Amino acid sequence: MLVATITQRKPDTPNVIPWVKPVAPTYSSTNEAGSFMAVAMKRDHLIKTLLSEIDYKIGRHAMISGGSLVRKDVPPYTKAAREPLSYEGVNSVGLRRRDFSTEKITEIQDIYRTLFVKGYNTAKAIKLIETEFSPTTERDEILQFIKESDRGIMKGYIAK
Repeated sequence: MLVATITQRKPDTPNVIPWVKPVAPTYSSTNEAGSFMAVAMKRDHLIKTLLSEIDYKIGRHAMISGGSLVRKDVPPYTKAAREPLSYEGVNSVGLRRRDFSTEKITEIQDIYRTLFVKGYNTAKAIKLIETEFSPTTERDEILQFIKESDRGIMKGYIAK
C-alpha cells in the first residue's frame, strides 16, 4: 500500500521527517509552497492529499498528470488528468515497460472502454464487464478496486 502522509511543514522546521510517521521505506520532497511530503510504500496504493485528512486510493500502474487534483479513487492501469480529474486512457507505455503483453493491454483497454467511454453508469458497466470478459487477474483487480472504492472512482472520458 502506498501511504502518503502529507503535512504542512512548520516554518521554523528544516526538511526532516521526525514528525511524520511512515510505515515503510520513505521517499520525501518539498514543494514550492514549502509543504513537506513523505511517502511510504506498500502493496496497494493509497494517497493522503495535501493538507487533507481524506485518503484516496490510486490503483497499481496508474499515472496521474502533474497538477491534477485527486478527489476520487483512480483505478489501476489508467491515466488520469484534467480538472475535474477524469479518465485519459490506459497507461499503455507504463504497462509495456513492465512487460505486459499487447493482448493484456488490449484487454485492459476494452474493459475501460466499457466502464468509461460507452456511457454506462458504473453499476451497469460492472455487470457488463463481469459477463462479457473472461476472468483474468487484471479484470478481477479492476472490478475489486471499483467495488471497494468508498468515495467512488474518477469520472469517465470527457469530450473536449
